[in-house]
Amino acid sequence: MLKCPMLDIRANNIPYFADVQPWAAKLASLAIKWNAVVVVHHGDYFMKSQSPKNRARINVMIQEFESPGCICLWPSVLTDKQQTLLRPLFATIEFPYLDWAARHQRWLQLFDRDNLAATFSGGKHASVPNVRDIEMWTFLREIAEISWYNLDGADIENFTSLARNFAEGQDPTLQHVKAVLKARAVPLSLRSKVARFFRAL
Repeated sequence: MLKCPMLDIRANNIPYFADVQPWAAKLASLAIKWNAVVVVHHGDYFMKSQSPKNRARINVMIQEFESPGCICLWPSVLTDKQQTLLRPLFATIEFPYLDWAARHQRWLQLFDRDNLAATFSGGKHASVPNVRDIEMWTFLREIAEISWYNLDGADIENFTSLARNFAEGQDPTLQHVKAVLKARAVPLSLRSKVARFFRAL
């Protein structure tokens, strides 16, 4: 299945209610004809909509994608209630949550610093730290701190996008990310809370 061509759907692709049925039917027909997979990008965004009109659009779309031979993937973080709304449309594939190390690596990648930690841990920096070294150590320490937040890969990208909006379209800094995380009251992991408690003793 993963070798099949994919038809990607995003929120701005869905037409108004009057045009949803023929649009979704054509997409399902093409997917069956080409032996392709329909992929709903950020499907949880679709399911979180409280608008009756959006709900109706989604239901029509789902009905068309239930056509025999049409394979549709919703790679998303869905609640039990959201999965119920989808009915037996597909088999649920549960992926494990990211651990601290995986979140740490993903944050580094989003800031284009994924090899920075290896450079410092490998002793490739100067024996006498200069201003740049201190800045890098500070950056790594802050990355380590935000990696304690219980986020999956999609959440991390979403918060990076929110931080970019907060930075008014400029490249977000860690301070922007931390401000967004704090504003959204994202929970820290229990392990982080315990570690902070013992550091305070």
